[in-house]
Amino acid sequence: MIHRVSIPWRIVASLTFVVAAAALVTLFGPGCSALGACDRSDSENPPNVYYDGTVVDGFYMSSPWTGPWLPFAGGQRYQLFHGLGCVPRYLECWASFNGDGVGNGSMAPSAGNMCIVQAVNDEFIMVKNDTCSDMYVLVTAGGPSCGGSEVDGGDD
Repeated sequence: MIHRVSIPWRIVASLTFVVAAAALVTLFGPGCSALGACDRSDSENPPNVYYDGTVVDGFYMSSPWTGPWLPFAGGQRYQLFHGLGCVPRYLECWASFNGDGVGNGSMAPSAGNMCIVQAVNDEFIMVKNDTCSDMYVLVTAGGPSCGGSEVDGGDD
């Protein structure tokens, strides 16, 4: 004689949910993708040197508000040569998931470790995406002691 055991559907549903949740946490854990965590170390992410920003009236912008913004993959760094001729008194990083900024999307001030500043001097600003999320970045900087003339930060 065979005895059948009946398991209530609520227990089956709960166990199914727990197994599915554990699988998702394993695949998409905090700060990780299905392929694993990105390498955000400075040694594996040498800075991209960038000269193409502009300076107008003592204020630097790495790109126009309407883009194209700089692609900013997880762990990526930029060494932005600003052409201000002084150490900026203020600096802001703006983030967008669209390379056109407000030209075809939206933007917001970066938060947390989306854009960390590693160096600021009278020649360049070093920024890093210390997340594993891909985005676009716009960096602005300037100050009253940075002159008032229009300067192209590029070398062309």
